Amino acid sequence: MMMKKLFLKKVTLTFLVFLVSVGAVALSYLAYQNRRNKEIAGAHEIIGVNLFEEGKYSEAEGALKQAIERDPRLWRGYYYLGSIYFEQRKWAEAKREFETAVELNPEIREAFTALGIIAFREGNYEKSITYFKKALELDPDNKEVKGLLEAVEKAAEKKAGGK
Repeated sequence: MMMKKLFLKKVTLTFLVFLVSVGAVALSYLAYQNRRNKEIAGAHEIIGVNLFEEGKYSEAEGALKQAIERDPRLWRGYYYLGSIYFEQRKWAEAKREFETAVELNPEIREAFTALGIIAFREGNYEKSITYFKKALELDPDNKEVKGLLEAVEKAAEKKAGGK
């Protein structure tokens, strides 16, 4: 009986060691796959940005979507998708992508500027002013954004005075 208990303990211990080893191998493999996924996502992102800069929006869109599918934390992927949609005047899509980009990286002045323009187009002057002010916090000397902010503030005043 004692021998049987010792044998069972040894088998149980061996099995537990085996399970821990399998778990360690699985974790190592998952970490490798995660690194590999991020590398592939980064490559898609670079390709997408280059295609965007060449004006090949449809191809850039595909590459950028693949990038963020593999790594949803790639703020540049969302920013450039937003830029594609902005250029194509797909305002709702551009807004969604720029909002995601600034959630991931709240330091993108260009995204706040684009969001300000979109909000203005939607007639939401207060939100537009907020976005332009945020853009100016990030780049206080930007004359373009200062001009946009002044124009929206004047439009908001005119709208308020007309009511």
